[in-house]
Amino acid sequence: MREGTLQGLALFEGFPESERRVLEAVFVEQRAPRGHIFIREGELARASTSAVYLVLEGEVIVTRSHKDGSLATTAFVRPGELFGIIGLATDMPRAATCMALGDVNVASLARPTFQHLRSQHTRLAARFELMLARQVVRDLRGLTGGIVDAFRRGHTAAFETIHGGDDD
Repeated sequence: MREGTLQGLALFEGFPESERRVLEAVFVEQRAPRGHIFIREGELARASTSAVYLVLEGEVIVTRSHKDGSLATTAFVRPGELFGIIGLATDMPRAATCMALGDVNVASLARPTFQHLRSQHTRLAARFELMLARQVVRDLRGLTGGIVDAFRRGHTAAFETIHGGDDD
């Protein structure tokens, strides 16, 4: 990743410049065309291939499948935002598909690289993990707020969109 890329991003405001430089050295920048699938719902997140992605340019759409095969859009990931966070930590099946809406420039941090980072730069890794945790909390609050609003209006469609239409 180019030096200085993380400097203006809100997610990395609390990181000292030296730590941002380390992250810029380990994130791998890549361009992807419209329709490129970064993460596919249902696929197992594996230690050797999982990564967290930072959108630098463009937009990524996040969708989930319903039992009937229809798709529900759950989020749009814009520049300066992350996706694929859970796969960085666990080997669980992916909960959604993340696809480039147009040409996209992202930076990825692979799980093996992150694990190495944790062993070599413990303070940086702790700060990064806290940033990821805060992102997960923001995501959950947004989903929870959407569900509460839908139920207040008497609609269950938002719940089915987020829950995936499962009855259990």
